[in-house]
Order: sequence, then structure tokens, then C-alpha cells
Amino acid sequence: MRLLPILLLHTVLIPSAFTAKGASDFSSTALKMHKLYLSQPPHDMALYNTLRVSPNATAAQITKSYRRLSRAYHPDKQNDSNHLHQQELTEVQQAYEILKDDTTRLPYHKYGLTNPNVAITLLMGPAARQSFGHPESLDSLLELMGFEHFSSLNSRTTRNLSPEAIYRIRVRTLAARLVEQIRPLVEDSVERGIVAHAIAQQCDEWKVLPLGAQIIRCVGRAYRHSGQDYLNSKTPGVSDVSIAVRQRWRRTKGFWSALFATGRASMTEKVWTLQEKRHRRKQKVQKNQPALEYHSLGEGSEFLDPDYIMSESDLDDLEDEEEMKHSQRLKAQQTLLHSLQVEALWKVTKLDLDKTVRAACNMILTGDYFFFPSHQLVYQDDYYPEDGWVSTSSGKTIHAEEARMKAAEAMKMIGNIMVERSKDGTGWKE
Repeated sequence: MRLLPILLLHTVLIPSAFTAKGASDFSSTALKMHKLYLSQPPHDMALYNTLRVSPNATAAQITKSYRRLSRAYHPDKQNDSNHLHQQELTEVQQAYEILKDDTTRLPYHKYGLTNPNVAITLLMGPAARQSFGHPESLDSLLELMGFEHFSSLNSRTTRNLSPEAIYRIRVRTLAARLVEQIRPLVEDSVERGIVAHAIAQQCDEWKVLPLGAQIIRCVGRAYRHSGQDYLNSKTPGVSDVSIAVRQRWRRTKGFWSALFATGRASMTEKVWTLQEKRHRRKQKVQKNQPALEYHSLGEGSEFLDPDYIMSESDLDDLEDEEEMKHSQRLKAQQTLLHSLQVEALWKVTKLDLDKTVRAACNMILTGDYFFFPSHQLVYQDDYYPEDGWVSTSSGKTIHAEEARMKAAEAMKMIGNIMVERSKDGTGWKE
């Protein structure tokens, strides 16, 4: 997989919003996290529905609902050994294990992640999939990204493949998949409404998967832009220069978005690491200082003895309370940092995915991957792209240029559906 050099991204200069002045905005991390639950709809509602709580519920509300449902579904409360109640109790317990702690709740809320390894599996290429594996539920997303053939390769073979070889395999895999997807529209063998309904159903199944909405939207936009650019190139009055400018603008926008997200995660990590070092130095200095004496201020003081000195146990209690607050703040910071890192990784992966899908679309639109008679002889001398598109339903050959126009229109239609369905009923935010 071709990714932006991570070291380059980590050394980027960040705008003034993340300078020392902006770093103070992270002081109240717990409040910041709760505001995130309030402002951003969840990627998936399944676990919230299982516990019967709203997506912006507090930790206390989640715990209260869990205890209530656990008592209701507990075997001792049931008159019969209903397996359905046992299954519901198991689902409630599993949902609570994720939602009770912000460390696991935030990745689920934003991306639908219930396992941190899933993000690595989806975003870090074939080698990561061989190391961490992946559940079968992700197969459809991996196919959408062009990785379906890598699951059959062993880890040694995958590691020996160059990035260029992996890229070529993915492009041809995506082109073959897209040809079958648009075939009914190009050959007019199925009504457009039926195809649109089937694609919308697929998207509804995919978008609730981890990072599903993001992947669907990225692929859909690549389909849409590829189809629209080709149609524009055949429209009188639309110059190739204007098309090239729009393409360059989209690539540049994606690049800077990835650059900013990665720089933001890097700068946030540096700021919080510096704060932690200062806290430890402060603790070390306090431990080396002599104990302070706390005297009464007169009548009305909580201390009856005017010469009262706070005991060591009282001091220990204060220190324990302060350390507990610091520990909670540090945990919240680590959770937010992990979320920023996943976002940065996705932004970088998105650049590569968009490039790969667009290359697959261009293979079809330029005739380099058509179902013409000599299609299987693509590497031989008798390869004739102008043979056209051969219909599998009627056996007739559609003229090459007509087939390209229909393919471009089909890509645009499918892309529009994918983009719209990826946002409908999810926590997608631009």
C-alpha cells in the first residue's frame, strides 16, 4: 500500500490552533469527551439499543441501565429456563463491557470499532491482515478496497510483494469487480431502479461495520468523480484543463486533510507527553520538600486545636485523591489520542484508496479492461480494445464508445447512491 511517509507527516508544522496557547484547551479532557458524544451521532446504535440508553448517556446512566437489565434477564428472575433471556443477558453484558469505559466506547462511537486490531486490519495493508487476522464480517469491506485475493496468500508471499505489485493486483481486482457491478446497466439487462435498490441494500449492510461508512463514501466518491470526469470530457464546451484542475484540487484537498490530521495527532501527543513529564517533576519536588504544618485560623475553624498539625494519613488522602484525578485525566487523554490516531491513519489510507479505485475506473473507461472478445488475451499481440463490450445476456457487442459512456453513467449513479447511503442514519461528519 502506498501511504504518505509517516515521518514526514509527524514533522509538519501545525497552525497556531495547536500552539502552546491552544494546548490549554485539552485541560478538561473529560468534559471534551462528553461534548463529543453530545455533538456527534454514533457510527452504530446497536450497543446503545442493547443497553437501552441514548448515545450521549453518561457513565452513571449506562451503569444504571446495565444493572436494571441484568436483574431483569438474570436466570433467578425467570420462571423458566428461556434461552432467549440468556442470550439477551449475554448481549447486555457484552455491550456494557464496551460502553462502560471511554477507552472502548469512543472508538465504537466514532468508527464502530469494538476491537482496536480491526482498524489495523482494514487500514494497514495485507501484511497487517496476515499478522492480526480479520473477522469474516469484514470480508465485504476488504473486497470493496481490493484486498480479497490477498487472504488466500500466505504471509511470506505477501511480505515479498512490492508496493507496486500490490497496487497492480488491487487495481485489476477492483476493475473486475466493478465491471460485474455495472454490467446490467451497460447491457440494459436489468432496470436501473432494481440495481439502485440492490446497491442501497448492500450499503446499508456495509455502513454499520467498523469504518464502513467512511470506506463506502470514499469508494463512492471515486466512482462518481471518475464517471463525471469522463462524461465532462465528452461534453462540448468543457475543456480538459478545467477537468484536470478539478482533479488536482481534489487530490490536494485530500493530501492536506491527511497532513493536518496526522500533524494534529502528533502535536497532541507531544503536548500531553510534555504535561505528563511536568507532572512527574512536580511530584518529585513535592516529595523532597519538608512536610507543611496546617494551623487553625481561629474560631469557626474545623480544627479545634489551634496548634493542630495535619497528620500524615490526611496528607496521604489528599495526595491519593489528586493522583486519582490525574490518572483519570491521563486515561481520558490517551483515549482521545487513540481516536485522533485512528482518524489520521484513515485520512492517509483514504488517499491511497481513492487513487486505487480511480485507477480501476480509468481501466474500464479507457478500454484497458473491457469484456471484448480478446479480453483474455490482454498480454498478447491480438489485443483490440475497439472490439467493444460483449453482452453476456444477448451475445451482442456494444460499440466501445457507447459502452464507455454507459459505464461512466453507471459509475456516477452507483457512486451517488454509495455516498448518500453512507451518510444516512450514521454519525458521518464532513
